[in-house]
Amino acid sequence: MMEEQPPPMQNLPGGPARSRWPLVFGIIATIFGALTLLMLLLAPLGMKSNENNIRQLEAQGVELPDNYLEEFKSTTVIVSVGNAFLAAILLTGGILLVKRKKMASPVLQGWSVLKIFVGGYLAYLNYKVSSILTTKAIAGAAGGDPSAEQFTEFFSSMMGVGYICGFIWLGALPVILLIWLNRKPIKDDIASWSGQAA
Repeated sequence: MMEEQPPPMQNLPGGPARSRWPLVFGIIATIFGALTLLMLLLAPLGMKSNENNIRQLEAQGVELPDNYLEEFKSTTVIVSVGNAFLAAILLTGGILLVKRKKMASPVLQGWSVLKIFVGGYLAYLNYKVSSILTTKAIAGAAGGDPSAEQFTEFFSSMMGVGYICGFIWLGALPVILLIWLNRKPIKDDIASWSGQAA
């Protein structure tokens, strides 16, 4: 009597275990993209508040650069639109990754490069205009205090350090994604996807 052969592996209940990294990275990307878009919806409120602060400083006689209000408004719009564009790409890439679609990899790698260079430039623009407003507000509040100038310089230096730290944090996720998605085991895993929702 012949021994009964075990069923092929592909017919076993459950089949081979699937990798979990697409779900983990996909959820992270989706959350970051969605939260950024949500915060940008509140940007007009912040811009209106800053406009009021600028007008108050001008009314107090605090000297601001020529056409500073217009520059501040235009920069805020540029930064908001640019970040919304980047967030939309990240959100799209995250959803594609959760669904295990091959397009997720080029979308997220494209976002990573854009986030480092375009996102870094947008962060610089935002820092440039906001640092002027902050330092002038401190100087205006201090009045004729002789120590005000020294404190303002110190505060400006701290803002610069904060900008550098923020840029490093800004580049963390893009760099991680670029390294991860270009590892051979990960590329092989992506190549096995059908391109359809799993």
